[in-house]
Amino acid sequence: EVLTYLSKGFTIKEIANLMGIKWFTVNDHIKSIYKKLNVSSRAEAAVLASKQGLV
Repeated sequence: EVLTYLSKGFTIKEIANLMGIKWFTVNDHIKSIYKKLNVSSRAEAAVLASKQGLV
């Protein structure tokens, strides 16, 4: 879910509000996503997720 919002350009605070969680929890999820996808930016994550059909 975080990856979907991330790929749509939502900010960390917007994602947190939409999901009803704290912004630092979203940040932790994003770090985990970057590590699992082996990327270092939200743009890379969005492109790779789209190519792999994750979003």
